[in-house]
Amino acid sequence: MAGYSEEILAGLAKQALDKQVALMQATETKFFAFQGNVTDERERPALRVQLEAARSVVQVLGMQAPPAKQTVTVVHKLELPDWMQPDTTERPTTIIDSEGTVE
Repeated sequence: MAGYSEEILAGLAKQALDKQVALMQATETKFFAFQGNVTDERERPALRVQLEAARSVVQVLGMQAPPAKQTVTVVHKLELPDWMQPDTTERPTTIIDSEGTVE
């Protein structure tokens, strides 16, 4: 590949993987200031960096599941109680024309 020997490529792959594994332990330092002076500092895990490193290692090692090809259709069925059902009995219809006569 691009003129590199297998040994060089294997070494580069090992370096890249080692770097990703090291990033899974990454930390960050937060500084707290008051009136322009640093008063405190705290070290905590760099969770975003650790997550991306873990995703990268999983992908490189081939442990990531392939995307699902299955689709799911969700159908909602609403059952109304009897008192909410529309009336089914026929009612007499009264028609009043424009002159006010009832038919």
